[in-house]
Amino acid sequence: MNTQRKGQSLVEFALVALVLYLLLGAIFTFGHALYVAQQVQMSADLLAREVSRRPASIQATHLAEGLEMIDTQEVKDGVDPTRQFKRQVFDQDYLCVSLDSDSEKLPISKPSDLTLREWIDRDWPLVNKQLSTVMITDSEQSEFKFPGLADRGDDDGTRRYQIPLFFNADMNTDDHWIDVVEEIDFDETEYDKEDATTFGPFSFEHPSQGVVALRINYPISSTFLSEDMLGADNLSSERPYRRIVSGQAIYRREVFTP
Repeated sequence: MNTQRKGQSLVEFALVALVLYLLLGAIFTFGHALYVAQQVQMSADLLAREVSRRPASIQATHLAEGLEMIDTQEVKDGVDPTRQFKRQVFDQDYLCVSLDSDSEKLPISKPSDLTLREWIDRDWPLVNKQLSTVMITDSEQSEFKFPGLADRGDDDGTRRYQIPLFFNADMNTDDHWIDVVEEIDFDETEYDKEDATTFGPFSFEHPSQGVVALRINYPISSTFLSEDMLGADNLSSERPYRRIVSGQAIYRREVFTP
């Protein structure tokens, strides 16, 4: 018996296994990224199409203002609440919901008599339902949320959910953050309601003359970035990530109101 060959199989396995595990990790990571990109693109297309078909004021100067006008007008006209835009199409409050039915920390909480999937299928708006497939469960906070989401709203209680452009972004630095849903070709920092040149494509005074041009942003995270690799402090409420994936869609506005 050749004793010099003892352990040869173990060494060969160790060398081959490293390559195989790296390939397996790459398959899972890029597969997840492609899946997320597809879901985000479908969500952006769905949202843009639905917004383009909703009656919105011709006076709206950008997308966010137009959506606010849609909500205000539907309430004023007495539209069935279940048919209103926020209830039927998209509501940012569903980007972060509480899984504790007794919690009052967030505007929306899961009913105690339904599972999460039953609740999503029954009650969630169309676009939020589509985005739910790429949301995560934060067990520590008992929340179901968009990855990396933070509320950077005003002190008056107005919520504005945004995601950071990179890990460890500064909460007080606007350039470090981006809206989940944003209008294409519109710079909020330069917006002036008295200057038509700063209006977004949603406005009829923009060269595009009234289009719904939006993107949905999503922070890609690696499925192999675990607590053991990064430490519990880094994963307490957010998943680390490397890049922002965006889905974009453009539709011509179909219905206008005074």
